Amino acid sequence: MKTAPQKLAADLARYYANKDTVLIKAKQFRKDNHEHRLTIERASRLKHKERTRPAKNARQSARNRVVQGNEFLILVKELNKIYTSPCFACGSNENQSIDHLIPLIRGGTHSVGNIITLCLPCNLSKNKKTLTEWFKVKRMIGVD
Repeated sequence: MKTAPQKLAADLARYYANKDTVLIKAKQFRKDNHEHRLTIERASRLKHKERTRPAKNARQSARNRVVQGNEFLILVKELNKIYTSPCFACGSNENQSIDHLIPLIRGGTHSVGNIITLCLPCNLSKNKKTLTEWFKVKRMIGVD
């Protein structure tokens, strides 16, 4: 019997082995079932409102505490550099987004020194991990 981390690693490895097919099927499903998915998501949010709202409020409070009272001047030149540089992890130039090396929720600052460019898929998979933790997980499942 597999432990939870082993199962997660196996699931992620299977996903990355079939990533193109999975993404195509998911995109088509979303397109074909848009209204149905919205209905399900709305019902789920209403059903679990007491669980999701406090978590959302906690995340926003953490961001507010970190940024409160600190104003950071980000020049247009720096912003252009961030958005024109390739993804820090995979080198892609599509779907660029800004991410924090050390997440705000984990004590990172909202400053130019803590901001990197990641493509949207990398940013979503990184979540609230630090860059080191994220690379370690990717290495564990064999995705580089």
